Amino acid sequence: MRRRTPLAVLTLAAVLAGCANLEGPGLRGSPDHGIARRAGTPSWRWSTLGESVDRPVADPLAPARDQWIVETGLAPGALADGGASLGAGLVVAVGSDVPTRAVETSSVEAGTPTAFRVGTVRWAGDGADPAGAACAGREVEVAWLVCVRARGTCAVEVDAVPQLTGAGGPTTLERFRVRRVVAVGEALVIGAAPGRAVPADAAALVGGPASRFVLRVRA
Repeated sequence: MRRRTPLAVLTLAAVLAGCANLEGPGLRGSPDHGIARRAGTPSWRWSTLGESVDRPVADPLAPARDQWIVETGLAPGALADGGASLGAGLVVAVGSDVPTRAVETSSVEAGTPTAFRVGTVRWAGDGADPAGAACAGREVEVAWLVCVRARGTCAVEVDAVPQLTGAGGPTTLERFRVRRVVAVGEALVIGAAPGRAVPADAAALVGGPASRFVLRVRA
C-alpha cells in the first residue's frame, strides 16, 4: 500500500513539472511482493495449500522508511543530448531513458546503499581513475553503489558511485561519483559523450564504449 502526502515546494522548476500527479514513496512496512527480496532483508515463511512462500517483512522495532522501485540496466548508444562531464569521456544527465538489457528491478529503502551490477570485466588500469590501479589486469565485477533519499514527495536525490569488486575486495572510484535530483518516473543516465573516445576503464563502467547505464526511479 502506498501513502500520499501533501505536495512539498521544491526548489527545482524541472522537478515541479507534472509533480502533482505522481505518487509518493511507499513504506517499508508494505513491501511489493512482486519484487525480488535482497540479501539481508528480514523475511517470514508461511504455508498454504502445501506451498511455502518467502516474503519480505518489516522489522517491527525499526521506524518505517520510504522506499522506491529502482530499475537499472544498459541501453545502446552514447548520450545523444550530451550532459555534464564526469571526465574520461563520460557524461551524466537526467532524462526519460529506460534500460533495455541486463535489466534489474529492486525495492530500495531510503538511505540504504544498494549495488546494481553492470558486468564482469578484466580491468585495464588505463588511468581513468587512479584508485583503480590496484585492479589492473584483474577480473572484477563492476557495479554502481546507489543511495536514494526523498526530495519532497515526487523526487529523490540519487547518490551513485562505481565500485570494482575482485579478489582484493571492493574498490570505490570516487572520481565518477554522481549526485542528482531525479523526478519519480525519470532516470539518471551515464554514458559516453557524443563523438568522444572513451578509455577502456571508463567504458566498462557503463557496459562498453557504445552503451550507457540507466537508473530509473519508480514510485
